[in-house]
Amino acid sequence: MISVKIPPQTRRVLTVLTLATGLLSVQPVKAAEEYPASGYFRGGLSEDSRWSEILAKPGIKADFPFVPFEVTYVPLSSVCVNGDMLAISDPRIDTGARVSADTLRAQVQAAADAAKQTSPAGPLASAGSSDQPSQVAMSFPVSIYKVTESGIRREWVYLFDKPWLIPVCPAK
Repeated sequence: MISVKIPPQTRRVLTVLTLATGLLSVQPVKAAEEYPASGYFRGGLSEDSRWSEILAKPGIKADFPFVPFEVTYVPLSSVCVNGDMLAISDPRIDTGARVSADTLRAQVQAAADAAKQTSPAGPLASAGSSDQPSQVAMSFPVSIYKVTESGIRREWVYLFDKPWLIPVCPAK
C-alpha cells in the first residue's frame, strides 16, 4: 500500500478550496429562488392595478390556470359561468362543451379561505353572493410574475395575487 503524507498547511489549503468550491456552486441556486425586494420588479404595478395595465406591461405574466373542457384545456381568462355550468367565452375556441362549475367554485372557496388566513381582508369572496344582480359570477386568484431572462436562464419572480373576475355568460 502506498501512503502519501500531506503536510498540515497543504491540507488546510485543500480544505478551504473544497469548501469554497462547494459554496460557489450552492449560492446561485439560492439567489435564483428568492428576491428579498420583489417590489423592485413590480414596475409601478400593484394589486390595485387594472388587468389591462398588468397584461400590457412587457415582462409581466399572469399565471392563469387552465380548465378542462372534455379534451380541451382552456385558460381561465376564456371561461364564463352559465348557471351551474362553465362555458368557453371565446367564440374562436368554443367547442360547445360545458362542464360543472362546482369544482371551480370549490377551488375559489379554498382560495378565499387561504386568503382569509393570510390577511384579514380576503378580496377573493364570490361576487355573486350580493343581493344585487351582478355580471360577475365568482373571482379566482391569479398569480402575477415578472419574467427575467439572462442568457438561456429564465426566472419567474412572484409579485402578487390578483382576483380574476369570472363573468356570467352573455345571453344568446
